[in-house]
Amino acid sequence: MDLPHANRWDIVGRRGYWFSLSAALLMLGIGAWIHRGLNYGVDFTGGAMLRYQFERPAGTDRTSAVRIIEQVRDQLRTLGVDSSKVQVAEGQQIVIRVPLSQAQSDAEAARRQQEIQQALERQFGSQYGKVENLGRQLVGGVISKELGQWALLALGLGSAFILGWVSIRYEYRFAVAGVAAMLHDCFILIGVVALLQLEVDTTFVAALLTVLGFSVHDTIVIFDRIRENRRLHKRLPLDTVINASLWQTMARSINTVMTVMFTLLALYFLGGPAIHTFSLALIVGMTCGAYSSIFNAAQIVVAWHKATGGELAERERAVAASPEPQPSPVFAREPAPDLSSDEGWPADLEEAAPAAATTAATPSPPQAARAGPKPSKRKPGRERTRRRRW
Repeated sequence: MDLPHANRWDIVGRRGYWFSLSAALLMLGIGAWIHRGLNYGVDFTGGAMLRYQFERPAGTDRTSAVRIIEQVRDQLRTLGVDSSKVQVAEGQQIVIRVPLSQAQSDAEAARRQQEIQQALERQFGSQYGKVENLGRQLVGGVISKELGQWALLALGLGSAFILGWVSIRYEYRFAVAGVAAMLHDCFILIGVVALLQLEVDTTFVAALLTVLGFSVHDTIVIFDRIRENRRLHKRLPLDTVINASLWQTMARSINTVMTVMFTLLALYFLGGPAIHTFSLALIVGMTCGAYSSIFNAAQIVVAWHKATGGELAERERAVAASPEPQPSPVFAREPAPDLSSDEGWPADLEEAAPAAATTAATPSPPQAARAGPKPSKRKPGRERTRRRRW
């Protein structure tokens, strides 16, 4: 039984190029992470929660609430407050969480709060009336320490469960390769966020966990096809089986990631700035996840297989399984006599040859009798008729 796509373009044989590309991306991302750091949002750094209330109802429906939030963010950017969260509450209140540190003096915090109130009055005073200041509440990092611990715990437990389950269903090296591809996507995504200085908040953490789940899912689908082909084609080398398996699942991987990508691009361009970080993180993560599942995870398995002598062991098993050809007993003959000297010739060869020729030339009486035509027993003048059976 032939293996489909076994002779197509060799992806596995060029694994050195894929490893080099991944190493370059990881070095670039980790370098940006170390040099520039992450732009933590208010959820991680803490800040001040400012409350304002309009004189007349504002943001009574979704469209007007979104418009007010965008206008408030524009006013905050003009004041130099970029990392902020804005929320419309109870139809008349505006809740703004800005990264004001507790180390600031009360005079500086009050001055910043007054500046924001004046900006809101200039923007919305003619439409919603006077803006009332409801006070300021200092908050610490709501999830800075707790979320970091839980995120690391979730990543560790997920990696451990993946290692155990894939080791049971497949092999231990398949499990290590899947986890390595997952961490590859995680570090590249964090490096891109550090390079672009995107805000790291709760939505980014959700995007990161979603990317890890997608990457592992795509990798497991490829591993499952490799396992099926190895059962059907046990005598083929592992790299041939993996290359054919990658081509068999290529259409599925591309169709899946492109379907998700269309939705994410629509979210990025049409969803507004509130979810730009979330959608961009998913776009980068899904692309890295599809790449690592095809060009990294399976290649790690092949490299490990060759490094531990698996290819040599396969060749030895193939040689041991094929039996050596044995000569058939029908064609076995006694050794021929040595005719190079007179000793190898029989003594009575010349005397036996004329006698054998005479005997072969003179037929025996039974043979002579059978040599002539056989007389017919049919009487003359009488023909035999054939009887038909109906």
